[in-house]
Amino acid sequence: MAGDRPASGGRGVVALPVAFAAAVLVHAAALPVGVRVLAGASDRTPGGGKLTLRITEGAPDAVEEAGPLRVPVEVTRSGGGSERSGQRWTIELRWSADRRFDEADPRLDRVVFTAGAAGGWRDRFELRAETPPGLSGPGFLVARVAGADGPAAYDSRGLWIEPAEAARLAVESIDAPKQAVAGGTLPVGLRLGNAPDAGWRRGGWRDELWLSPTPTLEEEAYRLTTWTQARPLGPGEARDAPPREVSLPLDVPPGTYFVVYRGPAEAGHTNHPLTVRPATYPDLAVRNVRAPSRVVVGRPATVRFDVVNRSPVSSPDDLWADRVYLSADDVLSADDVPLVSQPRLAVLPGRGAYRAGPHPFVIEPGVLASDAAYLIVSTDDENVINEGRFEANNTSAWPVRVVTEAKAEPAEPLALGREDEPERLTVAWIAHDDFQEVLARSSPTVQPELQAEAEPTPDAAPPEAAPPEASPPEASPPEAVGGADLPDDPDAGPLTVGPADAPPSEVVTRSPTTPKPAAAEPEDRPTSAPRSDREADATTLENNLAVRPGGTLVGPGLEVQTFRPRFSAAARVSSTPVNPVARITFDLDGTVLNAELSASTGFANVDGPLLSALYRWKATGPRVERWTAPQTLEITVLLGPGG
Repeated sequence: MAGDRPASGGRGVVALPVAFAAAVLVHAAALPVGVRVLAGASDRTPGGGKLTLRITEGAPDAVEEAGPLRVPVEVTRSGGGSERSGQRWTIELRWSADRRFDEADPRLDRVVFTAGAAGGWRDRFELRAETPPGLSGPGFLVARVAGADGPAAYDSRGLWIEPAEAARLAVESIDAPKQAVAGGTLPVGLRLGNAPDAGWRRGGWRDELWLSPTPTLEEEAYRLTTWTQARPLGPGEARDAPPREVSLPLDVPPGTYFVVYRGPAEAGHTNHPLTVRPATYPDLAVRNVRAPSRVVVGRPATVRFDVVNRSPVSSPDDLWADRVYLSADDVLSADDVPLVSQPRLAVLPGRGAYRAGPHPFVIEPGVLASDAAYLIVSTDDENVINEGRFEANNTSAWPVRVVTEAKAEPAEPLALGREDEPERLTVAWIAHDDFQEVLARSSPTVQPELQAEAEPTPDAAPPEAAPPEASPPEASPPEAVGGADLPDDPDAGPLTVGPADAPPSEVVTRSPTTPKPAAAEPEDRPTSAPRSDREADATTLENNLAVRPGGTLVGPGLEVQTFRPRFSAAARVSSTPVNPVARITFDLDGTVLNAELSASTGFANVDGPLLSALYRWKATGPRVERWTAPQTLEITVLLGPGG
């Protein structure tokens, strides 16, 4: 730990052209996703001046463990000030794992200097230290400049400390089936770990999986997949690479092969045996189940999923069914409760897929003794389609918590950022009557208000006869959205496998128009000329709705009681979501029939809990009582601190 060094008037430090003092908060480029670099913070001095600290160019991005460290900083005192000439200032440089200046963090250097004159000034210094032994990996340099009278300023910079001890990565497991078909698809992933007594491994390396006829990588091996590990891996840490669908070559001869890992890991289970069989049967499998993580008893919910044929062999033109069951465990058994049954009568070609859902379901009271359950999605559970040895992968389990209204717990408010930050509230007041006067008239469209009448215009040319009304075009079939092209219709032909999260398209059919009577012969007189659309009265959309979770959305004849989502501690600290747009379909009784995010927050750990909370919203009021069919509203959900 560095000791104090005097720096009065630039003495005792490496002098730069202009003297400067710094407080630093740092962020490394190799840090985990979701961590943000804080801009330099400044403070007002007692006399009204401004104190600013900045880490300048030349600060390193990476250093060796127990190696030298040089950090140039600049401190500026601008504006008026009441402090006297010769006041003492202190600069501290610390190493932090969380960007905060904490007295408990290791101190790297400390410099004391004296301002040359009262009022405005600028000083520059170079902070010098050696990184402590045993300190390595990603972190932050945190600096602070503070005067004797209390004002302080901060800045930060990310720093990677290269460990003296090398990382020792090992493959803990390769996640893949034990058999596959030539030309079919194969879900494959792996789990990597780092030894507890090893050093950090910096991110940016590549992992590869190959199909080889021997346990080691041979020249005639087939590369299955490759990906980049962007985040660093610390001592004793492990990370899963989630299984991804890869295609086996059609010309792979049947026999025994090995899925072989190639990358920085040199030990562990670096290969996985795999039996490749000729493609003689289809191979149906369920993937991408999408359902709420919590379902309220007696209230409707929906489930979506995809069914894929992993084999290059098409399924026969037989009748099978997709079903959804409620189960106390993740294994399909005879005592599970059926919720959804959807027949299928279509050929599913090799490597084809279709999208199923949304399928609504309701869990009745008393069907389960515990609130911990699973939704088990199954395709062809009666084995109508002969899949040979591949009958065992036709189900997928989705964990769900089944609760009653009485058990529903209040959600914690969303709190993002630092826990010690004070709450700030800014209120701009305007009287209700004044506010109503500046509002545009509500309208269901964004077009200007149509002009119903026109004033006579002298010397205007007579209007031309209106052309005959064009016959309405025939309604065209909907176009598939996204790269998946997955049909929702059970009788529709299956299409090629693609991304599973493409939203379904909306089809708009024009109603036949009623022919208008022929226009009367124009009179031989000056005519009326309408004004430009730019002169029309402004309007505002009726569905411009926004609400903060936990509050009540109030509209004309409508009140929507919202529910606060429960976010994990990691989501509250590391996520900075944008305000999402929720598309919510309310049933006739005001409960939520379906909910989805048409605009995401940008963070999966925020989207999931938020989507679950949307199903607990409730609409009431005279407007709801007049509904004759389910209604869909688009609502902006306010999550940020400023709404």
